[in-house]
Amino acid sequence: MALIENKKMLVSCSHDSTIRTWNIENGEAISVYKTSGPVHSMRIGKEDGNIQAIVNRNIFYEINPTSNTIVKCIKFQKHSISAFYYKDEQLLFGNIENKVLLFDLKQFNS
Repeated sequence: MALIENKKMLVSCSHDSTIRTWNIENGEAISVYKTSGPVHSMRIGKEDGNIQAIVNRNIFYEINPTSNTIVKCIKFQKHSISAFYYKDEQLLFGNIENKVLLFDLKQFNS
């Protein structure tokens, strides 16, 4: 779970393949984003407030909760991602082979 304070929104992710946004004032669901598999980890970008998540351990999603759009959906065929950090189009992640990798996402079509 994560909080987007300036939007008064709570974000949750689940193994049911969804990322949900909630109104923290009344507890009602705002949006449900269906992904292609279980959501293993999620964070909120401090610069833009976008939701960033790892799905199926190999797909990076970026969602703009203001416009309700998926900004990026990039699949990494040969990697199983266990932890990640994303900033300025740079995705840094650790995988289950105990390696840390850096990708410039500008090179990927989303």
